[in-house]
Amino acid sequence: MHGYRVECAATGAEALQRTIVASPDLVLLDLGLPDVDGIDLCRHLKLRVTCPVIVVSGDDQVERVVAALDSGADDYVVKPFAPSVLLARIRVALRHGVVTAQLA
Repeated sequence: MHGYRVECAATGAEALQRTIVASPDLVLLDLGLPDVDGIDLCRHLKLRVTCPVIVVSGDDQVERVVAALDSGADDYVVKPFAPSVLLARIRVALRHGVVTAQLA
């Protein structure tokens, strides 16, 4: 859809394994995982991948948003959201990732 190839993971452990194997251009991370805290997973992902991580969550508490951003998330989108807004944020994150890669 919209030209993106998507891989899904149902658990944090599966997500971590897939990101190591697939080397994604971007990770869209829902914090509501059955096996791990999503913020902890974000921290672990950012140690292993250089791509942007966009968090999506139904939790709009300021402390949770700040914790996710401080753990390495590049953006935080609160549910419910318009798909067009999420796609725009994905495009921005990918643009920034390309610029960062060229500067490195």
